[in-house]
Order: sequence, then C-alpha cells, then structure tokens
Amino acid sequence: MTDWVRLTVVTPGARIPADLVEHLFERFYRGPEARASHRGHGLGLPLARHIARLHGGDVRCVSGPDEDARFELALPAWRALTGQ
Repeated sequence: MTDWVRLTVVTPGARIPADLVEHLFERFYRGPEARASHRGHGLGLPLARHIARLHGGDVRCVSGPDEDARFELALPAWRALTGQ
C-alpha cells in the first residue's frame, strides 16, 4: 500500500463548469473567466500535472461546479531505503 502526500489549493469565489475541467490541463488553455480578468498563459496547471505524473502522482480538480475551485496535488510519500 502506497502512502500519499496530498496538498489541496482552494480559490474562493472561482467556479469551474464541469465541461471545462479537463480543458484546464491543456497547455495554453484559459477559461472564459480567466481570459476576461486575469493575466497568464495557461501553463500552470498543465505543468503541475506533468511534473506530478513524472513523480508517480497527479493533479486534479476535486470540486464540483457549484463549489469554490479546489485542486489536489497527490504524490507518493517518500520512504528512505533501509539496509544501504
């Protein structure tokens, strides 16, 4: 059984429609709200997911469309090797 380290980030007031959730992990994608009110290039979530997956984890949206936007980073817990 693998132990996991989890980090959750919440953006109060931000809502993500269900049909846009997976698009958020596409490079350079920016949702309508982000395009209208925030600067950026649409790389943060795709890069975070890519790096997490390289380490055996993932980043995913864990909120519903009527909740504050919430993302979870999950990584396998590090364990020291014994007997070396």
